[in-house]
Amino acid sequence: MVFDFLTLTTILVFISLLLEFIHIKFLKGCHGIDLLFFAPWIFAIKFGFSNALTLGLILMVIHIVFNLHMARFVAFALPAVLLAVIFGNALGVAGFYTALIVYMIASIFTTSFFGGFGPRFVLFLVFGTLFNIGLFSVYQNFVTF
Repeated sequence: MVFDFLTLTTILVFISLLLEFIHIKFLKGCHGIDLLFFAPWIFAIKFGFSNALTLGLILMVIHIVFNLHMARFVAFALPAVLLAVIFGNALGVAGFYTALIVYMIASIFTTSFFGGFGPRFVLFLVFGTLFNIGLFSVYQNFVTF
């Protein structure tokens, strides 16, 4: 189990770094193409609460380093990531859409509170929702862990 956790964490960190590179080079205006929801949510199901939260924090740090201009908004995504972990742990795979909706609502509240609600945030909601639904579709159809 420890090997699975370390292997999957390494893979997801690499994918996160790759997504950040793609975002910087090709998708400058497309916010929400990240693993901040999906990876902690699926880790909560597979490895439990603390491991999922640890992964979420690692991914948040990566996201902040590559997006310093949005660092405060990414840092304040912690409540949304925490809710994704809680819902993943409590509801499992069947709770994906509920967890995603709660994650996005929590993101709306924290971003609005810190003055970040605007056109770019709406793009985050759209792209983030579609990206996570796409990841979930891939997970359901191809992943066996």
